[in-house]
Amino acid sequence: MEVSEVKSHDELKSLVEKTGRAVLNLFAPWAEPCEQMNEVFDVLARTFASEEVSFVKMNIEASPKMISVLDVESVPTFLLLRFNKGDIVEENRLVGAKPADLTRMTEEFITSTRMSTEERIKCVTARSIVHFAPCLTC
Repeated sequence: MEVSEVKSHDELKSLVEKTGRAVLNLFAPWAEPCEQMNEVFDVLARTFASEEVSFVKMNIEASPKMISVLDVESVPTFLLLRFNKGDIVEENRLVGAKPADLTRMTEEFITSTRMSTEERIKCVTARSIVHFAPCLTC
């Protein structure tokens, strides 16, 4: 899936409304951590390509009004968004260049759109068992 670039809240709202969910990358072109995370973001967009989720990036310096609208304190910032009753709702946020965290959050976000509640419960239960497995062998 191709990463879309937006410059305004209206453009963002239109994309999120179309798919129902979006992963938003807020970056500044001069920031080295943003450059590195842009590459990670592009890989995630290709990996998790879906009709159900948009991958969107926004140059925050080209859209200064959005800094306050989205409450951006530093870059890179990643927002997991969904469209609900005519508004964009933030589900999760990651601040900083943390590729593993972004990958995990994106995977969970994408998976939650494709899985039923029952399937999510099974998945969480399975992760819990795996997480505590080392303790069981003590």
